[in-house]
Parts: sequence; C-alpha cells; structure tokens
Amino acid sequence: MKFLVVDDSAIIRQKIINTFIGYDIQFDQAADGAEALNFLEVLATDYDLITLDWNMPNVTGIEVLEKMKAKEMKIPVVMVTTESQRAEVVRAMLAGAKNYVVKPFDGPSLITKVSDVLKQVNKELKKPGG
Repeated sequence: MKFLVVDDSAIIRQKIINTFIGYDIQFDQAADGAEALNFLEVLATDYDLITLDWNMPNVTGIEVLEKMKAKEMKIPVVMVTTESQRAEVVRAMLAGAKNYVVKPFDGPSLITKVSDVLKQVNKELKKPGG
C-alpha cells in the first residue's frame, strides 16, 4: 500500500508517517499542493490514499482536491487540517475528501479514519505478515 502525505510542516508529515509504523505502507511526501500535484501527474495510479492539509503555500489542499475532482482522480483523500468550521468540512467533502481529521490529532483516531476510508474502496490496513 502507498500513501501520499501532503503538509507544509515536516513535523506533521513525520507524525502522520510515524502513526502508521508497523503497517505495510510506503510513503511519498509533498510539502505543498504544487508538489502533490506533481506527484499525482506521474504516480497517481500508485497511491491508495492521500492525507492532505488545507493551508499550504503555492497550492492549497482544497485546490488540490478541486483539481483531482476535475481530472476524475479517484484516490481517497483524508483531510488533516486545522480548519475545523463546519463550512470548511462541508466544502472539503463536496470537493471530494472522504474523511476529515482536525489537528492536533491523535494516532488512533487517524488510523480509524484512514481505515474507514480504505474499507470504502475495499482495501484494508495491514501489518507486515498480517
């Protein structure tokens, strides 16, 4: 399984990756939406899931979602962001996000939300040998 972790904070990207230690997942990292879109141009079919921040320089997370929707990319996206108002959550879900996690987050909550999203597309989080 392969995830793309998109956040302008290297600390948050590492926290997300560390949350999934012990699972059979490979990670690519993007520091902003523009970098994420570059990854998606080349490797879109490789990704099983994207975690995506909203507030980033160059291209925001919501802009990434809108571009993915326009290109009919079907990669499930979990927003991981400080944006917590209902209007933002609704906007992200309408733009194509499958779930939403508000920072600061805890590992078990993120694992549960990611697992729920993967089940929607008939995939499952697995630990090596499991």
